[in-house]
Amino acid sequence: MAAELLKSRVRPEVGVDSAGLYEGAPDPFLPSILKEIGLSVGNVAPKSLEGMDLSGFHNIVALTSEAVEALSVKVPTENLAYWPTENPTDSYGARDQILDAYRRVRGDLTERIAECFGDFFAKT
Repeated sequence: MAAELLKSRVRPEVGVDSAGLYEGAPDPFLPSILKEIGLSVGNVAPKSLEGMDLSGFHNIVALTSEAVEALSVKVPTENLAYWPTENPTDSYGARDQILDAYRRVRGDLTERIAECFGDFFAKT
């Protein structure tokens, strides 16, 4: 979600990628939550950090403490930011309750992205 939110705002020459600690199946709620704000997740399959070349990245954001731990041995600490983020996949209840958890995360990430990466936003 964070990568798609960032990609939608930055200039085309700014590279954005996303990976997790584990490769997994596409999140079934992500397309819905992005569509609400006019975005699409496309045909991007989730991928793992394992084997990923991180040397070309200047800013790396980890959303979990586990990701910080894994990344801290791979990248310089000055390139690594930790944004503790609720994991919406841990939500339960009716579909609307789960989507509300995703909306909260989307809102939090949107604010953090604007604060940290606003200098890279495309001019509108």
